[in-house]
Amino acid sequence: MRSNCTLENHLNCPSLRNRGSGLNLPKPKNINGNWSWIETDCCGLRHGVSTPSSTSDNIELEVKADNTFYETHTKKNTLPRGGVYTLFKDNTDDMIQFNDERPAKYFLSSDGDTLVFSWKYLELQTEKYVRKK
Repeated sequence: MRSNCTLENHLNCPSLRNRGSGLNLPKPKNINGNWSWIETDCCGLRHGVSTPSSTSDNIELEVKADNTFYETHTKKNTLPRGGVYTLFKDNTDDMIQFNDERPAKYFLSSDGDTLVFSWKYLELQTEKYVRKK
């Protein structure tokens, strides 16, 4: 016996009922905005966690919708860095590439307030930022 399940009658269709309820479809990841660096966890033999207090440096990262970014430091003699970024998928991983640097995986917290860049797949570092209010 063939079912008459259609989009219009999905509430009456056993095979489709509840399929749409409770779905947590991914929201677009909006990483645009101003971010403050809170820590870096780095690397192999030099492994350690750096923070603004341990480095005497506050890093601000501005990510713009036009695919440009600008990073500033409060540490003396540190030049600002800027350029373009590209977002892309590598299989299921969300990736970002700043200028012509190595791409990083990126993760955005469910509340959109914490952004993590990870080069761990290359056995390098992760950087964590919080969204400025």
